[in-house]
Amino acid sequence: MDLRSPDSQDFDLKMQGEGSEAAQNLPRKLNLLLMDAMDAVVEPASRAQVFLSQIDTACGEFAAQLRDEYPVAPKRISFDKQTNVYLVTEVYQTGGHRTLLRQLIAARPRERHIVLFTGTFENKRDFGLQEVVEAGGFPIYPDKTLGLFDRLLWLRDKLASFTARRLFRLHHPEDVLAAIALCDFDRPSTYVVHHADTTASAGVDLAAAKHLAIRPEQQKRIQEMRPDREVYSFPLAFNPEHIKLRNKTARARLVSKSKGVARVLLRRPRVFPRAGAFMTATCGGSHKFNLDGPLGLPETIVRILRATGGQHVHIGPVTDALKTRLEHALLSAQIPPENLSIVGEVPSVAQELIANTVDLFISSFPVGGGLTIVEAAYLGIPVAIYGGGSDEVSRYLSGATQPPRTH
Repeated sequence: MDLRSPDSQDFDLKMQGEGSEAAQNLPRKLNLLLMDAMDAVVEPASRAQVFLSQIDTACGEFAAQLRDEYPVAPKRISFDKQTNVYLVTEVYQTGGHRTLLRQLIAARPRERHIVLFTGTFENKRDFGLQEVVEAGGFPIYPDKTLGLFDRLLWLRDKLASFTARRLFRLHHPEDVLAAIALCDFDRPSTYVVHHADTTASAGVDLAAAKHLAIRPEQQKRIQEMRPDREVYSFPLAFNPEHIKLRNKTARARLVSKSKGVARVLLRRPRVFPRAGAFMTATCGGSHKFNLDGPLGLPETIVRILRATGGQHVHIGPVTDALKTRLEHALLSAQIPPENLSIVGEVPSVAQELIANTVDLFISSFPVGGGLTIVEAAYLGIPVAIYGGGSDEVSRYLSGATQPPRTH
């Protein structure tokens, strides 16, 4: 669901004034708010404070207007056991939220686990439903036919109806539906897990909730900007033993190989680069490489291959349009097409890095990947991180700012 529009205007112009069209039309106003959030999450860290103050304030104002015009009359639903509710945007095969969700569910095997997907985006519905069931939870997705605004009303009704001991939010940073829906559930039993891809994410202005920052830089910035917030460090961790593969033999090989390669990499002398063909790697869907020009993915890969004279592997789903751009870029640069290998979604990024004997892992940009950097760091592979120009601290240090944990 792509809500971007080429004629979209600045945030202040969109949201200003009680008499504006956006203020009178809540569905349109919600669409505009989501477009602003989608633009804001790829801003440099030096502008993240603007994002937090404007987007979060707008979410709170929107929630207040909803209370007046669309009051919720919930039918209370109780469960036979203590219940945890998870408000989730989406889960991906190689995403950090998949790992976190599995860990949170596994930590309380005697409790019920209800996973409410916001439905803000429709990229991985079938995978998300299957993943939650396999993890031991009960997934609920909004009807596909509902528009964005009706999905928000659906979310508010469900959250108000379920009697939950704890409410976790594992949202994408731009998911304003999750931020708005949670405004009525700002309480100490609500846990907001901030996404690893960016410094900022919608929902910091939930004052009573507990905030879990995956990256140290997130925790620092939230505490600086909102000193009264209760913010805890909640770093991502990679352990090959926790990777769930349906084929038990394949899983055993992965664990053995991951541990063995990690031991070799961590013990060997730091010779960089090693002898032979130099292998670089990137990882992420097309949305994590949405820049054009010099910082476009095709242009970047061409410059890398020219500089190294080696090979490059890209892990993750790539649209047909981006694949065509990559092919044309290689052809124009007179680089053999076999020097670039494109891999789809995989159960383990670490396994692909091992299989391809990667010398240098390059973080995605402008939207950084959290768990992928942790996996590369676990294997002792050097990581190149996009600094964001004027940023005094890179936004994409997830996994590089603390030692990898294996428990």
